Amino acid sequence: MPPVKNELIHHPEVTPALDWIVLKVAQRCNLNCKYCYVYNRGDSSWKGRPPVISSNVVETLSRRIAEHCDKHRLSSFVIELHGGEPLLLGKRRMQAVVDGLRMHCQDIKLEVVLQTNGLLLDSGWLSLFERNSIRFGLSLDGPAEFADHFRVRHDGTGCTQDLLQRIANLRATDPLFERQMSGVLCVVNPLIGGDFLVRWFVEHAFLSFDFLLPDGNYATLPPDWDAPGFEAL
Repeated sequence: MPPVKNELIHHPEVTPALDWIVLKVAQRCNLNCKYCYVYNRGDSSWKGRPPVISSNVVETLSRRIAEHCDKHRLSSFVIELHGGEPLLLGKRRMQAVVDGLRMHCQDIKLEVVLQTNGLLLDSGWLSLFERNSIRFGLSLDGPAEFADHFRVRHDGTGCTQDLLQRIANLRATDPLFERQMSGVLCVVNPLIGGDFLVRWFVEHAFLSFDFLLPDGNYATLPPDWDAPGFEAL
């Protein structure tokens, strides 16, 4: 019997269309994580770029998304705001960016989501997210005794306890936090057992989290990477 063809791939009338993009709205960051592929892995091109996205780029992107959705008959589209740290835009500029992105997209459901390190989060940001139906993810790498070795400010100090305290305060005072927070993104430390890390997140009331390996390859390993089988060739 001949193999069954994948109709989605082989059907000449089906063209998968892009429906989700990552948009870097801030080129700078208030952290200097040692594993960061943008700032600490050999590419310094960010230094010659504008600190934040321009209104002209935002409006042009809005127009292109509308054209793309019309061409491919898409009824919805997702824009994921990244940085650097996107909250460095400030609330007024962030609102202008969101309004600009939706300028030409009135006929489609444009969903805006955001990834943040959380150190600038406050109730004002949560109110802005609520007005604009924005959900956000947090970047958090686990216990301070491990995370603060890599996830540091520009002066070299750790930030985990400050973030956990900020989260605790928001959870205690603003119900919007739990409603808008979609989950945690964690860059794993190979020295931490997976079962220990999962329990830590659950004990801290994070029930949705994704794990990422530090960026690297056999020629250029992640910082302090000594997991078995990953020795540099």
